[in-house]
Amino acid sequence: MSPLVEEAEQTVERLKRGIKSRQQYRKSSERRKARAMSSFTEALQLRANVNDLPMTSLEPVVKRATIKRNGLWYWRHDHRLRCESLYRMTQQQAQAIMSSIEAPIYSIVGSHGFPQLRDDPQDKYKLQQFSQVVIVGGHHCHLEQPDTVSNCIRAFISLERD
Repeated sequence: MSPLVEEAEQTVERLKRGIKSRQQYRKSSERRKARAMSSFTEALQLRANVNDLPMTSLEPVVKRATIKRNGLWYWRHDHRLRCESLYRMTQQQAQAIMSSIEAPIYSIVGSHGFPQLRDDPQDKYKLQQFSQVVIVGGHHCHLEQPDTVSNCIRAFISLERD
């Protein structure tokens, strides 16, 4: 719900880990070949296994995340996203940014998703207009219950218009 934060004392160590992970990425990317899959269904099955969700729920995500070249399917995400962050804000920096948001904030989280996303940031970040709803589901509750999420968003938007 907010930027990831760390104590200021962790800044140097964070920077070192971030640089080291990028160096390791560069070394391994020289040896690494893109993982090829023989079909879209194979890619879909792999993602379903990782996310523990039905293939039908993940089809739009996998469609967007793959590309077909020469009869084979490849993931097209940037592998550098797996590198460690070079920087994290302090709690005070995150609070300064979050508390300055003037627009209404509406959070929809899954009941068995990441627990830290269900923490109420209202007091911690001095949010001006915040509301949160917890629906049954995991981190990808929007894929598990698209109608419920859609109804929540519609209700929130109609409240904001009144």
